Amino acid sequence: MMITLGTTPILIRVGGMRLYGVWVGLYALGSLTLLADGGLASATSVFVAAARADGDRERERGIVSIALRYMLASGLAFSAAFGLLVGKIAQLFHDQGQDVRIALWLVALGVTPRLFQQYCGALEAGLKRHDVTARVETGYVVALQFGLVGCVVLGRGIVWLVAWYSVVTLAVCVVHIIALDRLGAPFSLRAAPPALRREVLRFSTAHWVSAIASTSFAKVDRLVVAGVLGSEALGVYGAATSVASKINEFSALPVQPLIPYVASSVAVGDLPAASRLFRAAVRLNSCIILSVSGSMLWLAPVLAHVLSRSEKGSLEVTLRILAITYAAYSFNAVGYLFLIAMKRPRLNAVTTVVGSLGSLLAIAYLGSHYGLVGAAAGNGVFVVSCLTNVAVARRLRVPGAFLLWEYGGAAILGTICVLLNELMGSMRESPTVLVVGTLACNLLAIYLGRGLLRFWEELRDGSLRASWKHV
Repeated sequence: MMITLGTTPILIRVGGMRLYGVWVGLYALGSLTLLADGGLASATSVFVAAARADGDRERERGIVSIALRYMLASGLAFSAAFGLLVGKIAQLFHDQGQDVRIALWLVALGVTPRLFQQYCGALEAGLKRHDVTARVETGYVVALQFGLVGCVVLGRGIVWLVAWYSVVTLAVCVVHIIALDRLGAPFSLRAAPPALRREVLRFSTAHWVSAIASTSFAKVDRLVVAGVLGSEALGVYGAATSVASKINEFSALPVQPLIPYVASSVAVGDLPAASRLFRAAVRLNSCIILSVSGSMLWLAPVLAHVLSRSEKGSLEVTLRILAITYAAYSFNAVGYLFLIAMKRPRLNAVTTVVGSLGSLLAIAYLGSHYGLVGAAAGNGVFVVSCLTNVAVARRLRVPGAFLLWEYGGAAILGTICVLLNELMGSMRESPTVLVVGTLACNLLAIYLGRGLLRFWEELRDGSLRASWKHV
């Protein structure tokens, strides 16, 4: 993530805001094609972890077979459908010419490799080897970002950027295969029992609805901005969201490795262990959101200057609004991921569909009336997805007062940071104010997360791992 933040200013300054805007749009389309997995990536992670907890290797092999067969078939079908729509999709980039059509064909051809990359990461998660996924995907991001920088430095256009994206994706698939082979992953295409197939597909279909909604919100907003405000405005919006999205990514990242462990705890009926994990995840999520969003709020002038001097004014305002809206809805990460681990994806589907549709409509309406500021503010509607935390708390018998205390405390401290930032006015660009404001936000975040020390002590003495003896 830090590599992406570091290379984005280079892509903008060397390649230009218009080229960067087109790249953001095409990359968003590439990410949207991951929806062709039908929710099977998450199903693989959860069901494989549960099967391992029960020691059922045959069931584990069947789950892997189901996901692999369906994912490969859907990837090929989706690739063909995407290819047929290239002409229509190219109209979103009405001012770019034939190069966009060629780039779109490359995106279409890369659907199956991208799906397989996602599938491998999910299988590694199910095997509880997030360390392997982290190493492989870090190498992928490094190669992708530095290759993109090389392309723009050499004066290459959008076709070269997308071609490099495709080559790196193929390479990382090969690396994943080698890694999974060494881990003894049960790769198989043998037909699984019908009952198991129905169970997995029921879960994946319910999760797929929420995945469509959340991915639509995360990626389609770029296409909405492109259609309403044009490619250059999309470049500014894309640059701002590439920074602001780190609030959601950083706050969700420590929770993701807990999914297979929560699935294992629920599988063996140890809800108290899952409850302790939930409490710790909520507190960690809160303090990271406060730290990252608060820092981003105070450092907005510096970040805007680094990203683009010519668009500094609009970037700064957009960044400050996005820091608030992304922070507000990022509280949903714990509930969303825990519901997946607990095999209860339906509420995720409801909240993400409502939040995504509301946000996209708000972005389109406010963007057409108030420009980039309105589009940034429209993201705030997605906060309705935070209701997932309430559902998980009730299922794990966690008092509502706990959520009110943790999230309410983070919200109050965050509001204080916003008000102080607004009161500073033009003084916000003073180095002293930037440093003091950023430091204060992080000290408040540390105070908010002070109870996490007890959680790490439980991890160290083994009491929290009691239910994981079958893992």
